[in-house]
Amino acid sequence: MAKSRARVDAEDGYIADYRAGKSVIEVSRLAAVLEAKGLVIDE
Repeated sequence: MAKSRARVDAEDGYIADYRAGKSVIEVSRLAAVLEAKGLVIDE
């Protein structure tokens, strides 16, 4: 039950971030991974 609650809490955080205007890359913390692979994120 605790793992289920933790997942719901995490998903609530993602939804709040999206509503605050953050991108999928920001919410998923993918910028460093993409940069390491040679992809650049324009801001």
